[in-house]
Amino acid sequence: MTSRYTPAYDIYLGEGDEGWQEASRYQVWSRLDGLAEPPLSILERRDGNVLRVPERSRVMHRIPGGVPYHIEHLFGFWRTTGADTIFIRAETDENVYYTLIVATTGPDVGTDTVAWYCPKCQAELQSDAFETARYGLRAFWAQARDLAQRFNENRRTCRSCAHVHPFAYGFDVQHDTDDERAGRAAW
Repeated sequence: MTSRYTPAYDIYLGEGDEGWQEASRYQVWSRLDGLAEPPLSILERRDGNVLRVPERSRVMHRIPGGVPYHIEHLFGFWRTTGADTIFIRAETDENVYYTLIVATTGPDVGTDTVAWYCPKCQAELQSDAFETARYGLRAFWAQARDLAQRFNENRRTCRSCAHVHPFAYGFDVQHDTDDERAGRAAW
């Protein structure tokens, strides 16, 4: 018995359209930036510490499921998901290509968490859960933007140390307010 033919998926990595493409059980996002643009850098929260993934001209990094992470200048919150996320950075003479590969179905996909922590004392400022397995990744990013806007309205000041968190922002730069643009530039 032969297996049924499954068509291939054309995934255009680094094309710069900043749109999500579906590829089997995954969503793939890509962007093209100039070298002068602020780099998209990964921060992970592990064992009470904030760790920066080394910035190199070429990076392929797996963010394990269950690890809170923030990609500076891409989204202004900490995301935790059950599935792994793959981050790719490839620098050329003039540009930088970025790609994110995110699982959207399967046993590890369930509830994603959006959170903010005080940059000074690390206290949790806000945390909200979203059922990504039920509503999908696109709905998650829309919800995360709404949560970021609510965070900006009244939750930026740390109750533990009174430090004011930078403005939060969503995934899509095209929807940024002036405050969100300031936040995206800062962190």
